[in-house]
Amino acid sequence: MGKKYKIRKDLTKEIITKEGNDKTFYRIQALKNFGMVKKGELGGWIEKEDNLSQEGNCWVKGEACVFDNSKVYDDAIVEDYAIVCDNAEVYGNAQISYHSVVKDNAKVHGIALMRNNAIVSENAEVYDNGWVTENGHVYGNAKVYGNASVTNNSQVFENAKIHGHSHVYGKAHVYGNAEINEEAKIYGDAKVYGDAVILGATQVYHNGQVLGSANLFNIEVRGNGSVADGAIKDKVIIEDYANVLY
Repeated sequence: MGKKYKIRKDLTKEIITKEGNDKTFYRIQALKNFGMVKKGELGGWIEKEDNLSQEGNCWVKGEACVFDNSKVYDDAIVEDYAIVCDNAEVYGNAQISYHSVVKDNAKVHGIALMRNNAIVSENAEVYDNGWVTENGHVYGNAKVYGNASVTNNSQVFENAKIHGHSHVYGKAHVYGNAEINEEAKIYGDAKVYGDAVILGATQVYHNGQVLGSANLFNIEVRGNGSVADGAIKDKVIIEDYANVLY
């Protein structure tokens, strides 16, 4: 079938990494039509051919950079000023754009979306229709999948899992072994950690905290309220510095 792109050795960009190493990136140019790419179209920057597969419809666009031992393959798109580096992998139909970064050993795949300064790092994984946007950061061994999203300066880390149709936003933090699932929303500087499980239409917000082995279903925790351990369900509201301990 032949190669779909070539490396333009005459179009280069030099950078110095945070470790102080010099790197040279090269523009790519399409050799044929594929996907939304037209023959002759200039793409983004890669360090070497191993960074971008010659198969599928994957592409690096604009000023995006892919380097080190990272790989982009299948039909994934990396565009604008996005960066994929270290040993990270972006594949499936994933889209990485607008200054987002995938680094370390992170993986982004499925039809996952990253944009607007999002970061996925360390051993984290974002897949299915998971979204990380607007300065969201997913790291450690955390996973975001299903139709879940992490956005608006929120952080998900350690071994946390965000899935279902759940949303983490507004500077919220989810970590430890916490799991957010179904239609749950965590936002407004809230924290969920330990072995907590948040299900149903539960909302934790306005500095609310859920920790320990708490298991919540259709609950609101807000206004500095906190829940530690035990199971609570069905429209209980915990607020104004109330502490529920089991």
